Amino acid sequence: MESRDLSSIRLRARNLEKLKQISDIIFVGSSLVGKTTLVDAVRNAMKTNETLASVFQIPKRVITRPQRANDNLVENQFVTADEFEKMVQCGDIGLHWVRKMEGNREERYGFLNVDKSKIPIFSGNDAIINNKESVMPSDLLEQSLIIAVYSPDDLRDERMRQRSPDLIKDKPEEVKYRLSDRAINMCPEAHLVVKNFGRYQNLTKEDLVRLFSLIAELKS
Repeated sequence: MESRDLSSIRLRARNLEKLKQISDIIFVGSSLVGKTTLVDAVRNAMKTNETLASVFQIPKRVITRPQRANDNLVENQFVTADEFEKMVQCGDIGLHWVRKMEGNREERYGFLNVDKSKIPIFSGNDAIINNKESVMPSDLLEQSLIIAVYSPDDLRDERMRQRSPDLIKDKPEEVKYRLSDRAINMCPEAHLVVKNFGRYQNLTKEDLVRLFSLIAELKS
């Protein structure tokens, strides 16, 4: 990584030393740090980079929360709690977990199954770490490369106002809860930290594609 000059990505060597092998890659980060934008950059690169496409797969995420304006329908599939459970029982969903929300509300998140010959890239959220007890399969995190995306909390607040005025208007308690989950909380848990703000923000998408290309080279 040092030789590739990936300046927007910080390596947490002590955490990485404990990871014996990588079976999957999970992006984590608080709301509005930019996870979807960065995963989309890798997804777009896979369309023209055969090596990336042969090594990685980005499965669709399945969520029980109601669909909102500006939701990414390439990334997400919205279902009811009953539909989600049926998909789990039928084996359609692999990785899944519970995200605790404001009050006593909970939502379930998961991903459609992937080709076992490829490394899946999951766009998760902080609940994968904060609520590890709910993660299934229960041993999945032991071989997961965790990439935390970091943006300062004031920037997250600005992005919320720009991108989700409907949520601010209709569900202020949810907005408050989401923004109270500080972005820095995931950094100690991660193997890699992506600095998605300020002068780094123009580099993050390119750096991530280069990082995944490096992993693909090593895998090949």
